[in-house]
Amino acid sequence: MNRQLLSLLALFAVANMAFGIVCLPNMCDNVRCMEYTEENCEYTVVPNGGFCGCCSACVHLLKVGESCPTLRLSGGPPPTVKCEDGLVCNDQTAKCETAA
Repeated sequence: MNRQLLSLLALFAVANMAFGIVCLPNMCDNVRCMEYTEENCEYTVVPNGGFCGCCSACVHLLKVGESCPTLRLSGGPPPTVKCEDGLVCNDQTAKCETAA
């Protein structure tokens, strides 16, 4: 019984850590960012697109019909690949398509 309870508590602890990323006030004051520019980013520079909006991100914007990631973790790191504006990732086909 105690072993099952400990296993359950451990599972809840891991789940809370996975969803527990919190952006605190003034957090960006202590973050050193990679400076993304058109010269060193092969894709699209998204201002404040990094973790907690502290830094810019280099993001590959996908077009209609391109494969997209369907697994999204709440509270996880920002995506480095996403569908272009106006498109959504279809969970069944895992392809970018026009938003309905």
